[in-house]
Amino acid sequence: MTADEVDDARDHARFVDAPTTVAPTPAASPGAEAKLEPKHERHWYGYQTLIADGAGQVLALVALTTDNKGLESTLGPVPLTSYVLTPGIIHIAHRNIGKGIGDVGLRVGAPVVGALAGILIADGRLDDLDVGGAVMGILGASIGVGAAIAIDASVLAWEDDSPAPLATRAPAKSAVSVIPSIGPTKNGFAAGLHGTF
Repeated sequence: MTADEVDDARDHARFVDAPTTVAPTPAASPGAEAKLEPKHERHWYGYQTLIADGAGQVLALVALTTDNKGLESTLGPVPLTSYVLTPGIIHIAHRNIGKGIGDVGLRVGAPVVGALAGILIADGRLDDLDVGGAVMGILGASIGVGAAIAIDASVLAWEDDSPAPLATRAPAKSAVSVIPSIGPTKNGFAAGLHGTF
């Protein structure tokens, strides 16, 4: 062993064999738990947007497959309106106004981008659309709709349930509730929104 290696070994031995001291932890006082930050929990409400989307898809299927022209004209705009607006309303009802507005943009933008991508993949341009381009455009729009629904339910539909400490908590307010409804009538179907504010 060289002199440098001996010095290194000696320094290492001093470091490893050095006594360690641990500062005692203070005992928790009985009121210490009340001073801790409240636990932040996230709750998923994506099942509500998925139910709304499922109901809209069923209405679209009924509108497309019915022979009743009155029912078809009554139901025609309902599925599209339900797809675009209802999940946004659900976000707003959960006090996520930004997510509600962003969701409407996502649900309009994703199918448009999907359709344009499908057309461009099939034809390479938008000015002369043939049957293949139209089919790919419809396929792309359908993929965009599915992607918007999936992103909405899995990414956007979360809320933080982080209550303020009791001393700073505001008095309870009544919750905002908006519920879409549809039902049969004598001449077809009626759709509406019911809510409490």
